[in-house]
Amino acid sequence: DKIAVWAQGSDGTFDLTGERFILYRYTNSMTQAVFTAYITPMEEDTYTYYAAYPTPTAINGTEATFSLSAVQSGEDFVGDCDIMVSAPIQGGALTADKVTPLDLRFSHKMHAMRFDIPENGNLMGMAIDKIEFTFPTNVVGDVTLDVANPDAAPTLSNGSNVLTLDLPNGAEAGDTLWAMIFPTELTGEITYKAYSGKYSSVEGRLEII
Repeated sequence: DKIAVWAQGSDGTFDLTGERFILYRYTNSMTQAVFTAYITPMEEDTYTYYAAYPTPTAINGTEATFSLSAVQSGEDFVGDCDIMVSAPIQGGALTADKVTPLDLRFSHKMHAMRFDIPENGNLMGMAIDKIEFTFPTNVVGDVTLDVANPDAAPTLSNGSNVLTLDLPNGAEAGDTLWAMIFPTELTGEITYKAYSGKYSSVEGRLEII
């Protein structure tokens, strides 16, 4: 795992701007993690720290842009699509000779959607390789947010209303699939089509309630 970290000094300047930190180890309780990075030594000061997961594709000051993929795996942990931002916290300088504790608490910024294939509901009679969903509005694309203002609504650009679950292990009746989408109001209906090898289903419709 990797996170991006910003460090703003008491004079308002940034010593770190989206610096990539890599997971070093978990604590024994597995409730906390230690991250590490090669950085320029920081002067002693009280810093305000901001952080985001995963690492952004683009950074402009405290604005970070992430790619919310139009092709996802359907697994319950979707990794790079689960965009999170930490609440700002204050702490000392990061140094090489000791671990600096930072109590970073992340909040999820995207919406998770769950799709259940009913028992005895796979009328294709074979494992499903792919499902293509078409939403009434754009739900994937480039997500931009301000890590210094984690409560502000993110924005979406280069968007698409088509989301594909490309299932590496296939899916059968009774399976549950997950997807991450941009947080937006959905009205109307979602259409979908399932694929298995060279076969495809008829178009299905899901009413948004």
